[in-house]
Amino acid sequence: MSLIAVAITVESAEQVAFALESAHAAAKRGATIVEWRVDALAHTDNALESVALLVKNSPLPCIVTIRAAAEGGAYVGHESARLELLIAVCKLTVPPSYIDLELAAFQASAEFQKQFATAQTSTRLILSAHDFQTRPADLSKRIGAMWNEPLCAVAKIAWLARSVRDNLEAFELLRHQSKPTIALCMGPFGIASRVLAPKFGGFLTYARPDNEMGTAPGQLTAQEFINVYSFARITPATKLFAVVGWPIEHSLSPLLHNAAFSATQFNGAYVPMAIPPEWEHFKASLGEMSGSTILNLRGVSVTLPHKEHALRWCKQQGGDADLVSEWCGAANTLIFSDNGVTHAFNTDAPAAVAALAGALEINQQHSAALASGGAIANVEISSARAAHVNVDAKTIASQTLDQWRQQCVLVLGAGGAARAVIAGLALTGAHVVIANRTHDKAKQLAKHFNARAIIGSHQSRVEAVALGNIAAHSFTAIVNCTSAGMTGSGAESIDPLPTTLEIKTRMVLMDTVYRPRETPLLRRARAAGAVIVDGTEMFLRQAALQFELFTQDDCAWSNATVVMASHDLPGKNKQTNIAERGRIAPEKSLSTNSSGTSAPLSLWRELLNQQLNAQS
Repeated sequence: MSLIAVAITVESAEQVAFALESAHAAAKRGATIVEWRVDALAHTDNALESVALLVKNSPLPCIVTIRAAAEGGAYVGHESARLELLIAVCKLTVPPSYIDLELAAFQASAEFQKQFATAQTSTRLILSAHDFQTRPADLSKRIGAMWNEPLCAVAKIAWLARSVRDNLEAFELLRHQSKPTIALCMGPFGIASRVLAPKFGGFLTYARPDNEMGTAPGQLTAQEFINVYSFARITPATKLFAVVGWPIEHSLSPLLHNAAFSATQFNGAYVPMAIPPEWEHFKASLGEMSGSTILNLRGVSVTLPHKEHALRWCKQQGGDADLVSEWCGAANTLIFSDNGVTHAFNTDAPAAVAALAGALEINQQHSAALASGGAIANVEISSARAAHVNVDAKTIASQTLDQWRQQCVLVLGAGGAARAVIAGLALTGAHVVIANRTHDKAKQLAKHFNARAIIGSHQSRVEAVALGNIAAHSFTAIVNCTSAGMTGSGAESIDPLPTTLEIKTRMVLMDTVYRPRETPLLRRARAAGAVIVDGTEMFLRQAALQFELFTQDDCAWSNATVVMASHDLPGKNKQTNIAERGRIAPEKSLSTNSSGTSAPLSLWRELLNQQLNAQS
């Protein structure tokens, strides 16, 4: 089982008591070993006495490290003094379990090698190598030297990842280890190497104390390893899932999916993987990850700006896409099947429509089915609804379609999220109006989605209107699909809706941004008396549909009713009636009630509320 080492920096004797408190707190949060980073402390007069107190009173087994500045540490004194202090630490009455020394320093000091080899100590040696700039050119040579050194108990190699593909090399090193090994990629691209250490037999992974920067870029807290990533559940047989996007560090998807995996005893791990926005980065990264025989990558959530890339990549691989992905030209979910075929899905469309339907008092379950291209048939009506609606499912579907055809919905934006929302709304029969800063993009989307055959004999109704002219229209609902108001977007204070458009009482305002929960647009809408749908509703519903696709028949929540359309290849004629290609799969979707609420949503809402409230 891989250890979680919390790395605690101690710079002076005065910090010893606080450092021990931090170690106790980390132990309660799941850390299993402590690394005392005493780089600066080693410069002080009573360094050995301070280290002795740390080791003797440590709540967990510990590592003592005096990292040289050349490899990312803070020690700048004489090298001989550093090595002498490490030997003295090994000879303490209560010695640490390990000391960590750089491979280069070890190889340069025959005296240290001699003294450590002859020391009467239980302390074992971790030899390490670090590169905070890039992958070292002699990586294989360095790790080989550590593996071949008899005095080395644990080998450690860490470098700044250039892309998520560096993680694969770290995993390969762990697969071929000849002694306990730590192989980690630092920085935003390297989180997978930290989280998945147990899957590949890594000796340990490093964590930072709460509310501290950490000793290396990309470190998580012990609490994150346990509460977000269910670190202790990860085994070599664990199936891997990921969320890819740029930026990705603020994504809450790992928290939700890993919690659902734990709740259902599904052996899966879900990690963030940052991929820069360019197509070539996406193509190369997905190609290597999906083609890896050791990852066991089974599914990917795709977020901005890669949703259109996802569909393009799937098609280039000879995969297939569901109807909504084909309709909107974007996918937010990729599934990798055992036979090597990639399947692309878009769960944003049915999720957005279901979230909006709730505010408009339209049947959410049937709305989601319409928006996913699903034919409404054989839907089991709940007893509560059947008590006062004595009609069959097809009639209810017809009523749902009629209700949607009375709606006029303004969609702000023309990117991947907007395409999914527009596609879903178009499939319901609603009148959709697109407004975007670049009007030509809005016109292109309208041309793509308008006058297409949908359910029955109906056609979609989609048009583009310039932002300056939207006040001349009357809308029952408005959906923001831009990044305006999003944390980290650079547009946090922007309200994307022109002030010339009056927000009326009882109008429905929905934002696809969920961080923060209340954007400038929603604050304005709330003040005007509108019905508010924040971004968490769409986010949670699309995640629930992804979870069903990820787990399939292995999910404990398996007695479901609706919602995704078939992932069979759509026909070449994109104008054919979509109802003929949809399906309802009661045996393979999440447990859903008549309002379209699925089993993980209550769990996820609680987690999301806690997370967002903590950050507000």
